[in-house]
Amino acid sequence: MLKKVSYVVFIIVMMVIITSCGSSAIDIWDGSVAASFAGGDGSAEKPYEISTGAELAYLAAQVNEGNSYEDTCFILTNDIDLAQIEWIPIGNGTYSFSGIFDGMGHTLCNLHIMKPETYVVQQNRGGVVLEQTYSTSGLFGSCSDASITNLHIDGVELSLDRLPMYDRVHVGVLVGYYEAENNAVLSNIEITNTNMDVLQRSESDGDRKSSTLCSGGIVGYAVIHENTDVKFDRLEVSFDMDCSSQNTNMDTNYIGSIIGYLDVDGHFSCMDFLSDIAVEFPQANGSTNYAGAFGSISVDSKTASTAELFHGYSKLHVNHMNEDGYNSLYASYAAAGILRHGKNPDQSVNGGYTFQNVFGCVLPSDDNANFNDPILQLYQIPEHALYSESNCFGCLNLPENHGFNETIWDLSDMENIHLK
Repeated sequence: MLKKVSYVVFIIVMMVIITSCGSSAIDIWDGSVAASFAGGDGSAEKPYEISTGAELAYLAAQVNEGNSYEDTCFILTNDIDLAQIEWIPIGNGTYSFSGIFDGMGHTLCNLHIMKPETYVVQQNRGGVVLEQTYSTSGLFGSCSDASITNLHIDGVELSLDRLPMYDRVHVGVLVGYYEAENNAVLSNIEITNTNMDVLQRSESDGDRKSSTLCSGGIVGYAVIHENTDVKFDRLEVSFDMDCSSQNTNMDTNYIGSIIGYLDVDGHFSCMDFLSDIAVEFPQANGSTNYAGAFGSISVDSKTASTAELFHGYSKLHVNHMNEDGYNSLYASYAAAGILRHGKNPDQSVNGGYTFQNVFGCVLPSDDNANFNDPILQLYQIPEHALYSESNCFGCLNLPENHGFNETIWDLSDMENIHLK
């Protein structure tokens, strides 16, 4: 999957990506910022209309200055080519987008991100207030209670190189950091032709401290609060992720085709998802690495939180698999790299996981991978965890008894399935 190519081939590929997206009616962004939206008033009846890259950049500028657009409605009315011009994410961690964004089936292509948004969070730990420095990157840098639907993102280059040292790095093609205290939906999202490189600066460039990378095709890091119901559905994702040149400053990597790190205190469900990703992990740097459709999922007994996966197929290509070698740990499974279930103070558990009609496999990314045979285990369930499982198993292609809805899935070629 991830292969080194010559400079000439790279240029040709980039030319194809830059010129091959969208329809004949497409706006090509020139890097400018509009003074307003194309029309509408933000209501459900007359949503704000975004027809150009400049108007999308205007949304980013407004949110990053403190306008969350809570419960405000937006629609895309055009395909938009962002033309590989450096994109400033919508939401910067300090301020987040809280509106309702409907892509109306349109495509945003040639998204290019090189600089993350940085913000500081104060956390009280045992009466001691600690400051944590985070970064976030994506089309949307940060969202709070936002709903995003009916959008195709194609031709993404997300290259974060020689970053300052952060406590946590959030990287998502659609959303870097997603937080929900109210019910929300992410639905009918397609991510294609995406390459992500995330590298930390070397220890000699400044004070060394450990850092955590949470990277996902849809969302990098997501937290679902108590009494909140968040639904993801109809997601199709493919991307390449390169962490291979990281040094020892990045101590943990959570890589997910859907979500890198998912922390659930309420209820989360993901239905009808398809992903095919390649991940190049670092070697011999003392890091801990998790990958899958979800890099990590955590549920909590104190809030009886639940996470449910229905009707999904995940194929994962990695260079290191489940080895504790070179002082590093690699745990990759098709559905989830790691599952956690927090206990109550009395060690009892509530809530848990539900899996139904989930399939997939892990394959070596190239001839230099440290394993040869496919890994058909979907996840590892903690011994104390509560869960239910129905018709879930590892496989190279979707089985005949898949249980998928053929009004949603194109199953005409069982070796090359797609969402309709």
